[in-house]
Amino acid sequence: MTSLVLVINAGSSSLKFQLIDVSSRATLVKGLIERVTDHGAALTEALRRIGADGHDLDGLVAVGHRVVHGGASFVCKSERPSGLPRVISESTPGESASPVSTS
Repeated sequence: MTSLVLVINAGSSSLKFQLIDVSSRATLVKGLIERVTDHGAALTEALRRIGADGHDLDGLVAVGHRVVHGGASFVCKSERPSGLPRVISESTPGESASPVSTS
């Protein structure tokens, strides 16, 4: 079975996505959705496009999302900063972050 990673970069008005085959490091499909007002709908559209390109997510082993701003907590590039789930949760008014793996 192929191991897949879905990478998402949700900006304020766009959503970029890539589906990557882990073993070959090949990008199977990528796309950009612009003028986003509803990120849930944009993600649904990204998944529709992945399916329309002939791919399914049966081999999905991980989903990655780029966190752009860490406020005063993270001021430089870091792949897996300690405390990330806590900072995301504290930076999101009225919401709690879902579990985030930093390993």
